[in-house]
Amino acid sequence: MEKKARIELRISPFEKDVIKANARELNLSVSDYLIRCGMRKHLPKPLSSEELEAWMMLKEYTTNFKRISNYIKNKSPGLDQEIKKVIEEMNIDLKRIRNGQSS
Repeated sequence: MEKKARIELRISPFEKDVIKANARELNLSVSDYLIRCGMRKHLPKPLSSEELEAWMMLKEYTTNFKRISNYIKNKSPGLDQEIKKVIEEMNIDLKRIRNGQSS
């Protein structure tokens, strides 16, 4: 779904800091946090330090695989497709971790 609509609201600096801190604690952007709150959707539980470390490592691996895929795209199309499949699977795992779901 393409998101084009915008909402502007006025809040105090304290409210802004609290919202940003709450979003950061859940590893969400402020926008995602406010949308989930407004739509009464599930908010993920905060990640433990071990989960956060694993998530960050997985995110870094995903980025590296994307770089490798871009590098070899023209040299070996079959390998490029395999790497893209791995990237998709890693992104699914990242979303699952971010949303507080187990494998």
